[in-house]
Amino acid sequence: MGMPYPQVLDFIDRINAIEKTDTVWQTFQKFTSKFGYTFGGVADVGRPSDNQGSRFLEVTWPREWHVRYREKKYIETDPAVLHLKHSREPFTWSEAMNSGLYDEKQQRIVEEGAEFGMASGFVIPIFGLTSGLAVVTVAGEEVTGDRRDHAEIHLAALYAHSRIRHLDNERKHQGNVITLSKREQECLEWVAIGKSDWEIGEILSISEKTVNAHIERAKQKFGVPSRVQAVVVAIRMGAIQI
Repeated sequence: MGMPYPQVLDFIDRINAIEKTDTVWQTFQKFTSKFGYTFGGVADVGRPSDNQGSRFLEVTWPREWHVRYREKKYIETDPAVLHLKHSREPFTWSEAMNSGLYDEKQQRIVEEGAEFGMASGFVIPIFGLTSGLAVVTVAGEEVTGDRRDHAEIHLAALYAHSRIRHLDNERKHQGNVITLSKREQECLEWVAIGKSDWEIGEILSISEKTVNAHIERAKQKFGVPSRVQAVVVAIRMGAIQI
């Protein structure tokens, strides 16, 4: 068996010296971009019994696609997500699509991604002993990855996730933890992707006034004067996901 490519070992050395999760992810995305994978995300899926949903640790999808994906709740029917139940090994989107497990409506979600420059994707499941399932996914328009390239990305993804998880845990244990209510989290998450108070109210089935009250309470908790600053602080603390 041949040794891993020197680029992977260099990548591992670099991220082990990085102290910020977003910089680790940016370094990983720069690494995968040489194979044509310019977009991606890393998320905790958890155990099926947790019923807490997925939590993105880092994501670099096109903004419009991210908004559509969340609004239409694609995560519940996306073949690239559902296929995690059928494979413990990394797989491409095309392998999931060709498995015969998903109907035309489900496959359309993957086809829509191509409209945003994500024609092909590669998914790496990561199973933790105590943390449950996590996943790293990368996507691009013109990818060149063969089996050896995917093996290289797989190894890089394992180390990138491990480093991001380590830094995320460190951050949670530093200082006092500010807790947002579920509604405050939801409102800030929609503010982060450009929704107005009225639009957020329509999405969450609450009044525009109530939306503003939730955002104001979040601002007070963080001690910041603007909702933009509240979003920035919440993201840095891992209190919300976008």
